[in-house]
Amino acid sequence: MKIDASNPQYHIRDQSMNEQHQLIFGAINLLYDAMIDRDPPEIIKALFEQLAEFVDAHFTSEEALMAESRFPKLNEHRSEHAYFLARVRILQHNFQTGRKHTQISQTIESLCEWISDHVLTHDKDFDRWTAESQLTSRNQKVT
Repeated sequence: MKIDASNPQYHIRDQSMNEQHQLIFGAINLLYDAMIDRDPPEIIKALFEQLAEFVDAHFTSEEALMAESRFPKLNEHRSEHAYFLARVRILQHNFQTGRKHTQISQTIESLCEWISDHVLTHDKDFDRWTAESQLTSRNQKVT
């Protein structure tokens, strides 16, 4: 399973977040392909590191944006992020300790499903909340 990062359903109003989502989707897709193709361990290790770096940087940026805008579901969102990053690290550890490729590639499929669902539900929720907050703020300034 791969994620089509260009699919408009994943787009939100913040372009930098879209770009970061695309980096994460691309890194997952590359890692999935490398696992299926049974690429050398050093390549897969580097792809795991790249994915973890992209995820960590994105979650830090997104949480800062949420904190700045006083998003009421920030703590819930942080928990979701911590869960996903932990899953990436567990997969990375399992690969480094010699777990079977098939088990890991199946789990990478679950990462695809998780991040896709996360963007379509939680990130879209933040996107709607931000748009509504901006509209409310503008209306208050007008009156």
